[in-house]
Amino acid sequence: MKKFSVLITIVLLIIITYSVPTLMLSGDASDVKVSYYTQGRCTDSSTYMFDDIYLANYDYSDTSKAERDLNNIVGISYTLAGDYDKFSDILKQFDIVTLSTEVVDNIHIIYGRSEHCGKPKIVDGQAINIQIAIRDDVITIGTPLIMGSY
Repeated sequence: MKKFSVLITIVLLIIITYSVPTLMLSGDASDVKVSYYTQGRCTDSSTYMFDDIYLANYDYSDTSKAERDLNNIVGISYTLAGDYDKFSDILKQFDIVTLSTEVVDNIHIIYGRSEHCGKPKIVDGQAINIQIAIRDDVITIGTPLIMGSY
C-alpha cells in the first residue's frame, strides 16, 4: 500500500509540473482573448486546426470555466493589445529567459523559458516553454508555443 501511495504522489507531481498552466496577466485583462489548443475535439464549437489539434476560444474571464470543461490541453495562446513597453513588462512579469529571437514581416518574436510555464517543446535544440510576439500593437503569448497566428 505504501508503494502505491508513493506512485500516486509521483504521478500527481508529474501531472502538476508538466500541465499547461494559465498565465496570470497583471492589469486589466478584459481585452485578453485566450485560445486553447486541445488534442481531439473537446467542445461542439471547437475548430479543427491540424492533425488532431482543435482550437477553442474564450475570454480571459472564462479561463477557469474553460480549464474545467476542456481536457487534453496541449497549448494556450493569449492575445491582447499592447505596445513595446507592455511587451517588455510581460517579459519581466514572467521572468522569461530569452533563448532566441527573430523578426518576420514586422513581427518581433521571442522564444524563451519561464518557471511560470509547463513542459517545454524542443525548438532548434533548445527547450522552449513560452513564445511571445508583437505585431502592430498586438501581443500574442503562447505556452509552450504560439500554435495559431500572431
